[in-house]
Amino acid sequence: MTEVKMADDPQYNNYLRIVYEKQALKKDLQDTYRQLHNNLANNSDPHEKAALEKVMDDINTTNELIFSYQHKVEKIRETKESQMPQRAQTIEIHLHNGTCNVTSHHEKTIEEVCKMNNRFFSIDLSKSHLEMHTFDSTGKKERKLLNWSEPSSKYANSELWLKTTDEAYLKSVAANTHCFEVKRKSRKNCSICGGNFFSLPRKLWKCTYSDPAKKKNCDLIVCTQCKENNITKPCISVEDPIGIYKKPEEENNDLDTWKASPEEVKDWNPVGQGTWGIVYKAKWHGPVAVKELKCKNPTDEEVRIFENEVRMLRKTRHEYIILFMAYICEPEKSKLAIIMSWCESSLHKRIHVRSEKMTRLEAISIASQIAQGMGYLHSKTVGILHRDLKSANIFLQSDAKRSVKIGDFGLATTSAARGSSKGGSFRDKTLGSIPWMAPELFRTPAPYSHESDMYAFGCVLYEIFAGEIPYAAKPHLRQEMIIFRVGAGLMKPNLTRLNPREGEEKIVGAESCPEEIQKVMKECYERKPENRPKFEVGDNNLVEMFNTLEASENDEINRINQQQRAAERQVLRSQSLNTAQHSYYGSS
Repeated sequence: MTEVKMADDPQYNNYLRIVYEKQALKKDLQDTYRQLHNNLANNSDPHEKAALEKVMDDINTTNELIFSYQHKVEKIRETKESQMPQRAQTIEIHLHNGTCNVTSHHEKTIEEVCKMNNRFFSIDLSKSHLEMHTFDSTGKKERKLLNWSEPSSKYANSELWLKTTDEAYLKSVAANTHCFEVKRKSRKNCSICGGNFFSLPRKLWKCTYSDPAKKKNCDLIVCTQCKENNITKPCISVEDPIGIYKKPEEENNDLDTWKASPEEVKDWNPVGQGTWGIVYKAKWHGPVAVKELKCKNPTDEEVRIFENEVRMLRKTRHEYIILFMAYICEPEKSKLAIIMSWCESSLHKRIHVRSEKMTRLEAISIASQIAQGMGYLHSKTVGILHRDLKSANIFLQSDAKRSVKIGDFGLATTSAARGSSKGGSFRDKTLGSIPWMAPELFRTPAPYSHESDMYAFGCVLYEIFAGEIPYAAKPHLRQEMIIFRVGAGLMKPNLTRLNPREGEEKIVGAESCPEEIQKVMKECYERKPENRPKFEVGDNNLVEMFNTLEASENDEINRINQQQRAAERQVLRSQSLNTAQHSYYGSS
C-alpha cells in the first residue's frame, strides 16, 4: 500500500497509537499466558487455571480491539489516498516469452510507449499487432484488434496480447515456449527437417503440452538440431492465451442463485485483516465469515475477474476445504465479498496465540489433511492456486478430530490484478505473507504457481513442528533483508529448530518431527521450483506418505498402550498374589 504522510491528522495518529499500545499489551499477555501455562503443567492449582482462562479472554479481547482500530486506520488511509494525484498507469502486455508492463502517457501512442521498453527492441512492430480479449454478457469471447496509432492512455490498466509474424523474434523465443521431453523411440519424423529416429544420430524431442479443457495437444516433434536452431512456431499454449479469463460454461452463466445483498447479512464485526481483504463475523442464516476484498471503485474488468473466480469457488466441495456459501457483488458501493462457513479457531491461533503443544500424531494428522485439501485445489478438475497459504488461513473445526478447513484461496487474483494495475510497490502487495513466499516471487515478477504453493506448504509444516513462524528466531532482520536473502537463495527456514535439544521439552508445536517430514520440507524449500514435490496422489505419493506416517504413529501409540496395560495387569496380579499369600499364612 502507498505510504501516505498523515502527521497532521490527529484521529489517524490516535488510532495508530492505540494499535501500537494494544500490540504491546498483547505481547505481554502472551508472555504471561506462557508463564501460567508452564506453572499449571507442574501444579494443578484451580486459582492459576482461572487466571489462565482470564488471560486468554484478555488476549482475545485485545485482538478484537487491534483488528477494529486497524480497520479504522485503513479506512482513513484509503480516504487520504483517494485524494492524492494518480500515479502513472501501466499497460500489461503478454509476449511469447513472458509479460512486460509499459507506462501509458496521454500524449504518446501505443507504438511510442512500446518502443520505449527494451522488450520490444527485437520485435518488428510492422509485422505485429496487439489484441484485447473480453467476454460479452453471454460468455462469448470477443477479440479487439488495436491500432498502433491509438493513444496509450485509452488502454491504461488493461491487459493486452501481442500477435506477430516476425520470424526472427519467433525463432529466438519459440523453443522456450514448448514443454519438450526426450522420445527414446518414435516412428514419427521431425516436423521441421523430416528426419526420423533411425536415420538421425540425434535424439527426437516431443512437446507434451495438452489442454484438456480445449481438447488441444501440441505434439510438436523435432530433432536436436532443429530444436536449437530452426523452431519458429510457438507452442499452442501461447497461441490463444486468455490468461485468467475463462469462458464460463453455459449452465454457469447465471450466478444470481448464489448472490446475496449486503442488507441480508447482519452484524458485521471485523475479526481479522488479511493480505487481500478484511474478514468479518456476521449472521446470514447462522454465523458466517464474510471476506470483503480491498477493491475501491472496481472496474468492469475487475468485476468480471471476480465473477469468474466465484464460478470456480462454488464448485469446490471437499472435506478439508472451507464451504463457499454465497457472494456479494455491488461495484457501485465498492463491495466485492464472499460468504463462507464460520470456524471459531485457526492453526495460527492455536500455535502462535494460545501456544499449545501437539502430539506427533495430531501434528501429522493436521499436515495430512492440509496436503489432501491442497491436492484437491491443485487437481485438474478444480485448478485453483491458493496464493496465500499460511497458518492464519487454515481453520480448525471444534469437533473431536479438530478437522482442518483451508480458506482464503482463489480470490487473491482479483486483488492482485488490481494491485498491478495501480502500480503499487512490490512490498505493498506482499506485506503480511513474506515468510511463506517462494524465492522466485522475490527475484522476478513471476506468477504464483503450484510450486509456490508447495513452498508455502513447507513453511506451514515448519510452523506446526517448530512452533514458530519462519525466521521468527531472527527478529533483528527486517522484512526487506528477508526478501533479499530468501530471493537470493541465502536463507531458508532453520530445520534444526524442529526437534528439542537433548534434555529439553518443547512448549509449543509438535513434540518432534519425523525424518520423512523433514525430507519433504527440504524438498519444498528447493530454490528451483521444478525440484519441489507435488500434492497430487500418484505423482510422488505425498498424501500417501502422510497417511502411512499417521497409521504407523497410531500403531506405535496402540503398542505403547498395550504394553502399559500389560504392565498394569502384571502389577495387579502380583498384588493379588501377595494378598492371597498373606491371607493364607495369616489364617494358618
